[in-house]
Amino acid sequence: MRPNLSLFILMYFVVACRSNQESINSPDVLLDIDTEFSAMSRTSGRNKAFITYAHDDVVLLRPNGYPIEGKSELLTVMKNIKDENYSLTWKPEQGMISSSGDLGFTYGIYTLNYKADTIPDTQGTYVTIWKKDSQGNWKFVLDAGNEGLGHD
Repeated sequence: MRPNLSLFILMYFVVACRSNQESINSPDVLLDIDTEFSAMSRTSGRNKAFITYAHDDVVLLRPNGYPIEGKSELLTVMKNIKDENYSLTWKPEQGMISSSGDLGFTYGIYTLNYKADTIPDTQGTYVTIWKKDSQGNWKFVLDAGNEGLGHD
């Protein structure tokens, strides 16, 4: 009877470890964080949200501009761009986390709502690459978006 009990215990640990690894690598974690990031952008402004969720090694890619590299450059850029005339929000559609559990991505649709009635709201697509920082918190390390949504 002892061999069966040992086998049962071994199988239990294998299943428990695999279940734990699957939950660590579940994209739901990143989808939730990306949703919180968008909610902060809506309530506190895009600048505060981007600074709060940015990794120290962040890179932002924007149309018609050079990459914004590093959190210190991001802070400088955000100081010079006012965000009170619009609201930027987004909804992540999908994501994935690497098998190592420290790198992942999300992508989805963003909406840019202007407070002035003369400027139409716009939508586009985005991708965000996430990386764990030294404290184990998910921070975005690369963000890029494409303006406009086409139709098939």
